[in-house]
Amino acid sequence: MIGALVQESKFGEAIELFRVMRTEGIKGDRVTMVEVASACGYLGALDLAKWTHAYFEKNEINCDMRLGTALVDMFARCGEPQSAMKRFNNMARRDVSALTAAIGAMVIMGNGE
Repeated sequence: MIGALVQESKFGEAIELFRVMRTEGIKGDRVTMVEVASACGYLGALDLAKWTHAYFEKNEINCDMRLGTALVDMFARCGEPQSAMKRFNNMARRDVSALTAAIGAMVIMGNGE
């Protein structure tokens, strides 16, 4: 459901649904967390992005390549390119999507060349 809201560009609604899930004691899986990170990034809400990242760590959600890429993109979109690059550098594996997200973060930092 959260993924569908993100695909429809209803980012605020996606975050609200995640909040409702948490209130009801439902923990999201990695797929849900990728969508939540994406919604945070599109909203450009840095405080929410930091909270989301802390939630991942607190709940020991395994950060696979897809979630790692989502975190890189989330922080870059929220104007935190240093945090984005830190997440990128901590990724065990990277693919073209992760590299693209990292390049976006570098462009934000003024290192696009």
